[in-house]
Amino acid sequence: MSAHGRDNNHKPSFRFNKKLHLPIILLAILSASLWAVGSFAAGIAAAEDEKNRALTITPTPGPSPTIVFTPTPTPTIEPTPSPTITGDSTPIGNPGNIPNVITNGSRNRLEIALTFDDGPHPQYTPQVLQILKRYNIKATFFCLGQMIQENPDLVRQEHQAGHVVASHSWSHPDLTTLSMDQLQKELKNTSDLIYNTIGERPTLVRPPYGSYNNNVVQVANSLSEKIIIWDVDTNDWQRKGVDSIVNTAFQEAGKGSIILMHDAGGERSQTIAALPRIIEGLKARGYSFVTVPELLSHMG
Repeated sequence: MSAHGRDNNHKPSFRFNKKLHLPIILLAILSASLWAVGSFAAGIAAAEDEKNRALTITPTPGPSPTIVFTPTPTPTIEPTPSPTITGDSTPIGNPGNIPNVITNGSRNRLEIALTFDDGPHPQYTPQVLQILKRYNIKATFFCLGQMIQENPDLVRQEHQAGHVVASHSWSHPDLTTLSMDQLQKELKNTSDLIYNTIGERPTLVRPPYGSYNNNVVQVANSLSEKIIIWDVDTNDWQRKGVDSIVNTAFQEAGKGSIILMHDAGGERSQTIAALPRIIEGLKARGYSFVTVPELLSHMG
C-alpha cells in the first residue's frame, strides 16, 4: 500500500475511524429505535381503534312515530221538532155531568166560536190572523207551550188583536197517560209561560186529542182552567181537501157550536183556504162569531 492509502492493486482501502463514525452510528441506532417505537405505537392505536369500532353498535334509525290527533266532534244540537198531530181528535171521555168540561155554548143563540189548536206557527198563524182581521172576528187559540216558547211574538199579536190565548198543554201528549206530577208540569208550565208572555193566565185548557179523565179535571181545576172540547171537528188535520173541511163545518155547526180547526201541527194550507169560506157561509146563515169565554157567558 502506498503513502496515499492505496494498495498495490489500486483498490480503495477503508480504514475505520472511531472518532468520525461513532456519532453517525449512534444517530442511526436512535433513528431506528424511534421508528420502531412509532410504528409500534401506531399499530397499537390502529388496533385499539379497530377494537372500538367493533364494539360500537350504531342503531339503525327507525321511522319517526306518527302522532294522529283525533278531533273531538262538535256536538250536534238537534232542535225540538214541532208537534205533529197524527191521531184521531175525537174526544175521549163523557163531559155530560163533569163540572168545567164544556163542548158547546147555548143552543138558543146563533153564536159560534172558532178555535185553533197547536200553534202558534210562524207560517200559518199570521195568515189566520189576517183572515180574522178581514172579517172582524175574534177567535180562541189553544196554544202549546213548546210553540209559544218558539214564537212568543205571535202569541202577543193574538192577544193584542183581542183574541183569547188558552192552553193546549206543553208538548201535546195524551194527558190521561201521565202521572200526576207529569200532568201538573204539562199544564202548569204552559200556564206560567202564557202569563210571562202576555201578562195574563189562561182560564181555558183543551187537552190534546180531547182526552181527559178525573186527574186531568183535577189539575185543570187547581189552575182555575175550564176544559174546553168541541162539538164540530172539521178534520182539517186529515187534509182531505178544502171542500171536505168546509162541508163538514156547514153540516155539523149549529147554535152554540165550538168549531175545531188547527193553525199548526202539520201542513195547514187547506185550513187557510177553507177558513174564509166557512166564515162567509155561516155568516150567510145568520151566525155571529165570538170567543169561547163570550160563548160561555151567554149560557146562563
